[in-house]
Amino acid sequence: MNRTEVVKKLNNRGFNAQERDVVKNGVVLKGIMIQPEENAGVCISPIIYMDTVEELENRGLKEDEIISYLIKLYEDGKKFEFNVDTLNDGNFVLKNIFIGLQKTSSENIVKKRTEFDGIESYMYINLIKNGQDSATTKVTAELLKNAGISEYEAWIAAKENTYADTIIVSLLEVMCLNVNMSYSEEMEDMPIYILTNKSKIKGASAILNRNVLKELADKYCTDKIIAMPSSIHEFLVIPYKEQYDIDKLSEMVKEVNLIEVNPIEQLADKAYLITV
Repeated sequence: MNRTEVVKKLNNRGFNAQERDVVKNGVVLKGIMIQPEENAGVCISPIIYMDTVEELENRGLKEDEIISYLIKLYEDGKKFEFNVDTLNDGNFVLKNIFIGLQKTSSENIVKKRTEFDGIESYMYINLIKNGQDSATTKVTAELLKNAGISEYEAWIAAKENTYADTIIVSLLEVMCLNVNMSYSEEMEDMPIYILTNKSKIKGASAILNRNVLKELADKYCTDKIIAMPSSIHEFLVIPYKEQYDIDKLSEMVKEVNLIEVNPIEQLADKAYLITV
């Protein structure tokens, strides 16, 4: 089924479905949105992407079964109610605003350049946190205006919230934990650390936390850090030594992106050397 056919079948079942293209990290995704019923109250209506439809087709589901599955996704999404008027509450916005990173874009949102070529920072608001479920919205100038918040004030709050949420842990320690092995720093040949946030969602912005980077660099008696973008969710950071080859590490980042990382979650195909 193509997207037009899916929308038609949903509408034939009594739903108000519409085609909706969404840009995520510079990648255009073909989606479908089902508008809530008038009496449904305020709820989040998730975008259903055609990748989901293709996956269900590959699993051998029939057309009616696929449509029923999509309706279930919509019904599940209605369980997470959110009053959009809350976004006009300056206190709520300042408490739940964070910084995210993405590829440089022409998106009409509040954003800044970063010191990392090809990567920009933006602000988003956590709307819902419920176990593994979450929903966010990117910050626009209009949103800040409606909430009565200046852009300067928003960036200050987003920085504080993002930095407070930072976590850093040894990659080898995580690997040892996964296989029930004991870990010690003496095992580290090239110490590599995962830098992210507590939820591990949109946590790559932790790389902006210079205090954490400086503490890591000081620990290894250096003033430089190699930063390798793993995805929009995390960076891998390495205390710098002269024998480390930045070009080879960049090739490794590029290869991992090509094989393992979804394009909508990629940041850059290179490693960066930063002074802290």
